[in-house]
Amino acid sequence: MGGTALCLSSWMFSPLLKIFCTCAFRISPVGIGTMVLISECVDAAIDPVMGVIADGTEAKPGKFRPSVLWGSIPFAGALLYNLNSRLAKQIGVEMLAGKGPKP
Repeated sequence: MGGTALCLSSWMFSPLLKIFCTCAFRISPVGIGTMVLISECVDAAIDPVMGVIADGTEAKPGKFRPSVLWGSIPFAGALLYNLNSRLAKQIGVEMLAGKGPKP
C-alpha cells in the first residue's frame, strides 16, 4: 500500500511541481528539464545500492515492508509541508485568480 501511495502521489504532483517552479521561481522549462534529468540519473545510481540494503534486511514482516512503512513517514511529512507552505498557497491563489504569471 505504501508503494502504491508513493507512485500515485508522485504521478499526481510531478506536473504540478514543474508548473509551480516555472511560475514561482521563474525557472525556465529547460532548467526544470535539466533538474529532472539530473535527479533521474542520481536515482538510477542510488537504486541498486538501496536494493542491496533492502536485500540484507531480515525482519519479521519481510525484507521490503519495513523500509516502505518507515519511509512513508518522512515522505508524508515533506508532502504536507510542501502543500501547506505559505508560498504554495500564495501562488495557488494567484494562479486561480488569474493574477499570477502564466506557465
